[in-house]
Amino acid sequence: MRLRSTTGPSQAGTKDATGTGNRLAWLDVLRGVAALCVVFNHFSYFVPPRAQVAVYHWIDPGEYGVFVFFIISGYIVPHRWSAKAACGRSG
Repeated sequence: MRLRSTTGPSQAGTKDATGTGNRLAWLDVLRGVAALCVVFNHFSYFVPPRAQVAVYHWIDPGEYGVFVFFIISGYIVPHRWSAKAACGRSG
């Protein structure tokens, strides 16, 4: 049984997450940190109260995570659209 390659025409320019392709690795990392902040906020009920106080003293991870995630997405989506428009592709 042969496995098909998942690299199709839509992924041809996306080499890896190191920034050598069309992806910006540092934005992926920042989005990952933002997503983890939201997860921490949702599961903070299970975190010991002492750790909760220490984290929430400096930052509200839920608000930070959602804010950063949407700011980055607001940059990435138009950037991708403009790159596709420059190549003559739509969608």
